[in-house]
Amino acid sequence: MRTGLLVLTAALTASVGLTACYPAKIMQYDRPDTRLVLDRVRAGEADRAQLADGRTVDLAQAVTAGELICSVRLEPACLSAAQVVRLETSEAPDTPLWVYVVAAPLTPIVLANEAMEGLDRALTGGPQTYSLGWAANSGNPCLPFVQRADGGAWPSDQKIRADLYRRRAELDGACLMQLGREYAIPVPARRRLHLTGQIRARFEAFACARPRPEAEADAPRVFAPLGRIHTEGREVGWPRELAGLLDDPATWATSPALTQACTGAGGVAPDPAPAMARAREAWPIPSTGPAA
Repeated sequence: MRTGLLVLTAALTASVGLTACYPAKIMQYDRPDTRLVLDRVRAGEADRAQLADGRTVDLAQAVTAGELICSVRLEPACLSAAQVVRLETSEAPDTPLWVYVVAAPLTPIVLANEAMEGLDRALTGGPQTYSLGWAANSGNPCLPFVQRADGGAWPSDQKIRADLYRRRAELDGACLMQLGREYAIPVPARRRLHLTGQIRARFEAFACARPRPEAEADAPRVFAPLGRIHTEGREVGWPRELAGLLDDPATWATSPALTQACTGAGGVAPDPAPAMARAREAWPIPSTGPAA
């Protein structure tokens, strides 16, 4: 039975995979309708836009908030979709009809098999993978927080992610943002980790008793999700989530990571209010920010 399912799955995968030979459609829209602009941004297909004031902006990681388009790459962080007078996109190609003809009879069987395999992975943890990147990349911000197994053995990727997620209150903002890019974590949790990491990274940069100019210069300028990987191509209530995180006392806790970071800067400042105020400056949406 499993062999048959594997054959069917391979057939479906092959038929769909052949559509990868069709390149993305590069499209340009002059005076696009606001709805079209917002739809393309949500879908992660918007590349660049020319605005009414003549500026050209990068929308590759943008998200929507109502009629606004927001991104860590924009200055200011949010703009009205109505400002877009020209839009450049890379849109998914149309799937050839023959793919649907081939795939249709196999889809129920493959989906059922995928469901069973998903349950199996949930119960057993699935195959354990070991990425050299964790060990080899000294610039990985989560590396200092990885706990080795007895004898110094390197844990699997799954165990690293699970352990870091359980100990997320101990991590610094940079590591939280890294976890927020991990596709193995469900999208809502991924988005929350990223937003929390942005806040923490900016708070930590200003939270020591003495200034840390380099950390302050590297602190996130704006808080916003990173496009489709945090929204799945939908409108999500991330501004409300962000406001909730800014109002959560746990967001501003003095973590072990912050204590370590401030060791050479006079320790953690006894009054966190100034650092909290500096962090709140990165609220992206004009006129709707929570009170400092």
